[in-house]
Amino acid sequence: MLEPFRGILNNTRIVLASASPRRKEILENVKLNLDIIPSDVEENLNKAEFQGRPHVYAVQTAEIKADNVFARVMKEQQTAENLLVIGSDTVVSLNGEIY
Repeated sequence: MLEPFRGILNNTRIVLASASPRRKEILENVKLNLDIIPSDVEENLNKAEFQGRPHVYAVQTAEIKADNVFARVMKEQQTAENLLVIGSDTVVSLNGEIY
């Protein structure tokens, strides 16, 4: 699946904005070399605003995490060239209610 992009990915700094051992394992299983830099932002989106749309809550939380790590990496390396920051989030919901 990733093979057509392997040349690009091998020359890209890939940063996982998560401390999740499972996410790390998934990306390592597809042979990606990555740095782990967990986000240090507080996950405080108002869940009530996302009722019926838990996927939007997860996407916005992942974006916040990735933006946080991206900003920190940019202070270190000064360029976004050949940089990929992956943010992710998991949400538990039932009938549109987020728990």
